[in-house]
Amino acid sequence: MKNADYWRGRFAVLESSAHRTADGRLQKLEEIYRGAEQSVAREIESWYQRFAANNQITLAEARKRLTTGQLEEFRWTAEQYVKAAQKAGLSEEWIKKLENASARFHVSRLESLQLQIQQQAELLFGNQLDEVDGLLREITADGRARTAYEIQKGLGLGWDIAAPDQAKLDTLLKTPWTTDGRTFRDRCWTDKAALVDAVQREMIQGMLRGDPPAKAVEAIRKQFGVARAKTARLVHTETTYFTALSRAQTYRELGVEQIEIVETLDSRTCPVCGALDGKVISRAEYQPGVTVPPFHPNCRGTTCPHYDDMDGERAARKAEGEVYYLPAGTTYQQWKKAFAEGGSKEGLTPARARNYDSPLAGALGRDHYDQLRDRVDRCQTPALQKVWDRYEGEISVGSTRHTGGAYCHQNEIYINLEADAAGRTWRAAYATTFHESGHALDTIAAGFGSSNGLPFYSSTYKDGLFPRTIRQEVDDWVQAILADMKAHKTDFSYWVQQGWITPAAAGQYAAQAGLKITKSMAYGAVEKQVRELDLLHRADLSDILEGATRGKIRCGFGHGVSYWTRRTYNGVNCGLGTEAFAEMTSAALACPESLEALKTYLPKSYALYEEMLAALIPSP
Repeated sequence: MKNADYWRGRFAVLESSAHRTADGRLQKLEEIYRGAEQSVAREIESWYQRFAANNQITLAEARKRLTTGQLEEFRWTAEQYVKAAQKAGLSEEWIKKLENASARFHVSRLESLQLQIQQQAELLFGNQLDEVDGLLREITADGRARTAYEIQKGLGLGWDIAAPDQAKLDTLLKTPWTTDGRTFRDRCWTDKAALVDAVQREMIQGMLRGDPPAKAVEAIRKQFGVARAKTARLVHTETTYFTALSRAQTYRELGVEQIEIVETLDSRTCPVCGALDGKVISRAEYQPGVTVPPFHPNCRGTTCPHYDDMDGERAARKAEGEVYYLPAGTTYQQWKKAFAEGGSKEGLTPARARNYDSPLAGALGRDHYDQLRDRVDRCQTPALQKVWDRYEGEISVGSTRHTGGAYCHQNEIYINLEADAAGRTWRAAYATTFHESGHALDTIAAGFGSSNGLPFYSSTYKDGLFPRTIRQEVDDWVQAILADMKAHKTDFSYWVQQGWITPAAAGQYAAQAGLKITKSMAYGAVEKQVRELDLLHRADLSDILEGATRGKIRCGFGHGVSYWTRRTYNGVNCGLGTEAFAEMTSAALACPESLEALKTYLPKSYALYEEMLAALIPSP
């Protein structure tokens, strides 16, 4: 699970990326504005050339009617404007106004100019509306997917997300979110009306002052500058809002219950945003524009998931459909193809289901249960994963605060959970819990073996083949060393080289002209070899060797000789079988070092263990 700084950092980057996208659209809008501004400037200059005297025109002169020839030209222009408006998809209201203008018999000079200016404004804001609409659709769809990617990448788990609902997006784009009840579309048209009014006002006031066309154009350029600033503010505010809106949906789909406010803290940060940075709210309280950014126009704030512990992974486990482990290097495009577009999951490892309602989960608590399940999910023995998934629900917990030695009675385990979670130098964290759970599994599955009356699957499988195989494999190991000793019975330098004796002992044996070679020497050689392993590699193997030889090999860890001599029934060493089954289970799930040692020194026995597991898995 990633820490809080990771989530804050990643989601701040996402917000910055969204605003860079917005800046790209603004650059395009800037070009559109410049084009409209230049068109209006040309219209004004042309109008002055036609009707002004000495670059000046009075308001009274401007309000004179067009001549018959000028009116014909105006009507033709209006008709062209109608075609352009229809092609651009401008409002029916404006098209109707143009059609009416083309049919008028009396039009003033000023009205002709006002119509030309408004046509440019209508085209400008029609383009602006298309650009902003496209931006917000892109921000919402891309933001939703990238939010899901960042969350799943942070969790290390991936699962399919639903395709964007275009009808719902259309509704969101048409739904007002500010207190004045206006959408971004409403604001675009309001800003258009404001620009047209301002330009016309500047024109009339300039005529009253007797301004030359250059001054009139300059004043109008300033009004376009005001409109551009409004557009930039609108675009960035709406970007923040729709980013927040897209995250709301993703947070809900991905089970994020707590959300943290993330503000950019610098000299431009307002007191409101600064005070709310780091504030954590519940998803039920999440309301863009009210409880999360934007808190004001041009707000640069955002949000990120807030996880107290393992809540994110738990949410992933409750996802609909298959959940997969997500490799650390997964790119956005790889993730998008697999999980946003429903592509192939080839090469990805499925994450195993977690039953938080199981007796085991209830007794251990979610944190410890998740630790166990994380280890099951990482297990490199697939058959054991499947057996665990099948029988976990039958494992019972008698106590998690047991003060004596851990043990299992039938399918009920008694452990000291906190001590086990901490681990020791010779025992991996949770190894004891898995060891006793191995005993429980061994008991639960006993009926799948032979009917020899023994209570453990490790002893009923093929009538005790497992403990017999272990004893034989250990004896073969000892016999091989014994044979090697006898083959080199006078070559004491070879004995030193093998580590069986010290150089000093070799000198003594040479002086005595030889030594009597016994099996106990081979036992000692195996014991010495195993004791050279580090503690985590040695502990489980040590206990199995002690059991297989009734204490003739003792490597520092074991149940004691008396334990093994009391656990043979009907000719089957069931004590050895069940302890080896539990130790192999624990090693495979909790201790890679121990597993490596078992596979190295007892490969036949471990292969049989895997065979036993496979026999417990029902055929598909």
